[in-house]
Amino acid sequence: MKVKDVIERHRDSLMALDGVVGIAETVFGGQPTILVLTDGTLDEATNLPGKLEGIKVRSENVGDIKAR
Repeated sequence: MKVKDVIERHRDSLMALDGVVGIAETVFGGQPTILVLTDGTLDEATNLPGKLEGIKVRSENVGDIKAR
């Protein structure tokens, strides 16, 4: 299973969460991980799953992302 495929299947539902500004593929602790980029307002405890299709999900507060 490829992380990018799992991200594509769940992108819309993750991006629909208030406070999510992006999604990326990364490695954490040697394991493939889905990184959810937030603006700091996401209630992670209630809104983010710990795993998607067996792949760990983590978040990182990056603030607002604005196009230049």
